[in-house]
Amino acid sequence: MGPCHEVHQVEKPITLVVGEDYPDKLMFRDVATGVEHWVQINRVYLLDMWEEADKIFSNPNFLEQLTSEEITQIRLDFERKLLDAKPLSRSSGMGFIIWPDQPTGTLGLRLKAALIQEPFLANTNTIQVELFQYIHTTTRDDILFAQITGRKLII
Repeated sequence: MGPCHEVHQVEKPITLVVGEDYPDKLMFRDVATGVEHWVQINRVYLLDMWEEADKIFSNPNFLEQLTSEEITQIRLDFERKLLDAKPLSRSSGMGFIIWPDQPTGTLGLRLKAALIQEPFLANTNTIQVELFQYIHTTTRDDILFAQITGRKLII
């Protein structure tokens, strides 16, 4: 049996402070069941997409694999798509592939990365967000079976 993923709604507004580490768990309740759960946010920081693009396009491995004309074309295409990606509303956006900068967090658990797909000013100090859902994963190791032995069993 592979992992089973179950999505639960949270709908909890929170304020994130840019540049802050979050050593404490953030507690929340499942909207449907009222069961209390927690999430660990390790760090909140701003990312300059143009600076990140410069790093990618100046990477020596990237430069070795393509001609300068190909790199120029890819970069122009990337920039055009980034500039043309205008969300129709606050609930839409564009996606990026991201990963955490370290494998485990302050609690020793595997980290996942999340990206807020909205532009911010460079001097932004706080970000109003909503923790809108969480995914509970059950693996085969989480499931236990009872072994019952005996001559007569009435259920």
